Amino acid sequence: MFLSKIANIYRNQDYLTSKKAQHIFILNVCTILLSVFATALYWNKGLRPGYVIIFSSSLVSALLILRKRFGWAVKVNLFFGLVSVTAGWFFGAKEGNVIFSISTLIIVFLYLSNIRMTIFVSVYCFCLLLLRPLLTDNPNIANLISFSDTLVMYSTFAIISILTVHVIQVYIKEKDLLIQEVHHRVRNNLQILSGLVELQKNEVSEETFSHLVEFQDRISALAKVHDLVYQSENYLRVDCGLVLEEISSRLTADARKKILFYPKWKDTNLSIDLALPLSLVFNEIVLTAIHRDPSPHLPSQMTVGWERSDSKVRLSFIDSVGGLGKADRDAASHAGSVLIDILTRQLKGKVETLDNSGKMMVLEFPIGVV
Repeated sequence: MFLSKIANIYRNQDYLTSKKAQHIFILNVCTILLSVFATALYWNKGLRPGYVIIFSSSLVSALLILRKRFGWAVKVNLFFGLVSVTAGWFFGAKEGNVIFSISTLIIVFLYLSNIRMTIFVSVYCFCLLLLRPLLTDNPNIANLISFSDTLVMYSTFAIISILTVHVIQVYIKEKDLLIQEVHHRVRNNLQILSGLVELQKNEVSEETFSHLVEFQDRISALAKVHDLVYQSENYLRVDCGLVLEEISSRLTADARKKILFYPKWKDTNLSIDLALPLSLVFNEIVLTAIHRDPSPHLPSQMTVGWERSDSKVRLSFIDSVGGLGKADRDAASHAGSVLIDILTRQLKGKVETLDNSGKMMVLEFPIGVV
């Protein structure tokens, strides 16, 4: 239940942030429970300061995650994780298993921060280990052997962990660059295709000319999606609000029709699998409204509404002069009407005309929670 709620809270964030928010929440819950368990076992000997600190910080971090304060939640986990290990080191139980506490701290820093910060914390923990003999009441040969083994094991663990995460991060960065380059090439190829169409426009009849213009509009709608993915750090989701506004601005640049988006759009990030067909459907609906305008030289207006829930998106179109009915779409462009029907099925949605005059149309499709 809580994981679904967190996924919904961070649905507009990139994939790693969304997943890390869920993982941090799970970590905090487990840490709270384990801290209570460990403190209860040690209760007759007094409070263990490290566990008290980590319990409090985990509770605060979990609340911050639910409040969509991911950055602050990470800072709380990292800072107070370091403080709790330090407090436990100097004021906690001397018989505690110190190597596991600092190893866990290194893993947390590797996951939630960067390599440089983790190296700094690793060196700090190594210094804590060097101070361990000074905290022992009766140092002897056996303790020195155990101490040297601990230093070697810790150093090996820290070095291997840091190198492993570094290799993984480099691989992920290369993959991200490759995916961005693919979207960049697709956008460029679409623009080249549009340029080739442009070369042919002056050599065809007037009717064919209008069809080529529509074809260019469709290409531009696709290219805009890939362009936004290329420019964004999140290649899994696209801000459809920007895409649709760009499409409407381009289509109405030479027309008297005005497109209003009301109310103010929010939560418009969708997966690219939904953004591509949605941009084409929107393109065809606006084209239909422009072509079916009975007075193209007089100003007219279309209002577009966006409603989103956890499971679906509802786009409403209200045109001041009509022309959004099924018959109007077929008359404006049979190919465009067919595209709307095909792409709506691809979205697993439905298109309905709610007004007999064709002035109101609704597009609705499911999205689920990613």
